[in-house]
Amino acid sequence: VSDNGDAESGTVEVAHEAVLTKWPRLQKWIEAHASELRAKRDLDRAAKEWREAGKPKWNGLPSGSIVKRYRKAPSPTALASAYLDACARLQRVRLSLVSMVAMVLLAVTAFGGWMNHHGMTLKTASQVLMVRTGFENLPRPDMERIPAGDFLMGSDPATDPDMYGNERPIHLVKVNDFYMGKNEVTFDEYDAFVESTGRRVPDDKEWRRGRRPVINVAWDDAVAYAKWLSLMTGKKYRLPTEAEWEYTARAVSRTRYWWGDEIDQNDMVWANCHDCGSQWDNNETAPAGQFPANAFGLHDTAGNVSEWVQDCWHNSYEGANRPDDGSAWEAADDGDCDMRVIRGGSWFFEPGKLRSAYRYWNFAVYGNVYLGFRLARDIED
Repeated sequence: VSDNGDAESGTVEVAHEAVLTKWPRLQKWIEAHASELRAKRDLDRAAKEWREAGKPKWNGLPSGSIVKRYRKAPSPTALASAYLDACARLQRVRLSLVSMVAMVLLAVTAFGGWMNHHGMTLKTASQVLMVRTGFENLPRPDMERIPAGDFLMGSDPATDPDMYGNERPIHLVKVNDFYMGKNEVTFDEYDAFVESTGRRVPDDKEWRRGRRPVINVAWDDAVAYAKWLSLMTGKKYRLPTEAEWEYTARAVSRTRYWWGDEIDQNDMVWANCHDCGSQWDNNETAPAGQFPANAFGLHDTAGNVSEWVQDCWHNSYEGANRPDDGSAWEAADDGDCDMRVIRGGSWFFEPGKLRSAYRYWNFAVYGNVYLGFRLARDIED
């Protein structure tokens, strides 16, 4: 028996070669357990070196196959067990770091694929993440949920004049529920899109921007804004269809305007138009929300600015085939998609052009001082 200097252990050494040659059982046992005995020898040596180095937690500790081999050593000493525990802790840390790196690489790869799929620059993708995680407060339209229903679309021959012969035949339309902008899209909201994308800045005619409805935007601009806002927020924004627009403008009414048949019903000012009685009449746009909201909670569906909708222009409702869901009527039935429908009248239109049934068109590539838009948004499950 010898003391090897380790207070925690001692060893028994076989001192005479004759014992090994003349004791067959011991020789066979040693041969059978040679790898374990070597592992114990190497483990004890490594544990001592670890102790002499001050028992470091990170440096100089092995991992993988070496530790696996050490664990085969029989009857480890207290020092060897502590050494193995330190190796195990380091191994767990290493595995955690490897997992984190792998997750980061996977996230970066997925992020790059998502960017490529949407054709985004790194700047745009970064803004999307900031908006969707709530770190950037993006101005966006307030939306009202519109219930599903049906209504008679077009002007009633008995009570409502068809000014240009394009509002008939009156026909039943069913509309699914969806969201509609509470107000027309404002400069505040649209200018965020301009700043993000570098798109052309629309002229405000020196009427001031802010909460006034955006003007001088083409139909293509309105569609691009809806797509950009959808990308930024993950919501499905779009232009409303003509059927959806009239359904929400009427707000269950059958009168010329949602408030009645007269522009000044009950001696009130209901809108901004030519001879509506407002301070902005025939002069400029009014800030959003200055006039009463209709039964669906929407402002300025009559007057202020005319509004782009999704549909291509048709000269009448002859052949209109959209009773199931109020979807857009586009190229079918001789639709002219170079011209898009506008609804709602504006600040310099006469009252007859503010009627809920009134419809007209503008070339899709042009905007002007009386024309803006509001957005719809799909219901998401």
